[in-house]
Amino acid sequence: MTLAHVVWLLASSLAMSSGPDGWVDPCEEGSATTFTDHSDLDAVLQAHVSRGTIGGIESSLVDYKALRANPTRLRSYLHQLCNVNTSALAPEAAVALYCNAYNALMMALIVHFNPSNSVKELHARMPGGSLWKEKLGTIAGQKVSLDNIEHDRVRASLAWQANVGARIHACFVCGSLSCPDLQAEPFEGGTLATQLTTARKQWLGNPTKNPGPDGSGGLLLSKIFDWYGSDFTRAEGSVQGFVRKYTSWEVSENAPISFEEYNWALNAVNGTGTYSSSIAMAAPRLVVIGAMLIISFGD
Repeated sequence: MTLAHVVWLLASSLAMSSGPDGWVDPCEEGSATTFTDHSDLDAVLQAHVSRGTIGGIESSLVDYKALRANPTRLRSYLHQLCNVNTSALAPEAAVALYCNAYNALMMALIVHFNPSNSVKELHARMPGGSLWKEKLGTIAGQKVSLDNIEHDRVRASLAWQANVGARIHACFVCGSLSCPDLQAEPFEGGTLATQLTTARKQWLGNPTKNPGPDGSGGLLLSKIFDWYGSDFTRAEGSVQGFVRKYTSWEVSENAPISFEEYNWALNAVNGTGTYSSSIAMAAPRLVVIGAMLIISFGD
């Protein structure tokens, strides 16, 4: 068999896969199951999430290696969401479902693609160049991306309909150390507001993620307050007002705010705690064009 034939066979095999690098949306595996509850996700979180400190950041950590060895219940949970009727849910229940769906999909993607140090390594492995924007899951019969879930479904309207507003940022966990903590239990419609308030206070009260008052009248906060400042302002009039509500810090309305550097290292048990974007950009990519296989190294 010639080298050209081997390359053609590999390219053909890759081209037939359902998604990048062989990713298969759980909703494309067999018939969809009826959504019942979040118990499958609960079992995953209970078994694979613990607390620890990596790279100087205290965080919830995921045992992705153990989860990779047995992802059945994680994929089973995602399979329940394929045809769920979200329009029949109360806003609180819908928000809880979307928060859980985001975190379950993120964990499933990390389990499948197995990045060495950071989820940001996966951008180069997506056909569209963005892990956040690639439609790799299905909810309620529609293909969705992580951004669709967070921004289009929840931040745009549902969070405000459910009266949780900017607290919603405590629920989306992007698989990185500087993200808010992955909770050890799923979100539920009936307890959503309490769960998000607890998670928000926990996140703000963690000095390795939100250092807080800087000793000179200013604040040092997570970059999330920079990226989504308009949400916090909409909720409490200002970022400072939001911080005052969910902490015991004495913060003046005009307190200057600076933002902590975001650590995109994987929130993995035994993770490295470090991430270099230059290394990720140099990672080789396999690109299939027709029956051709092209190996490229960054841009």
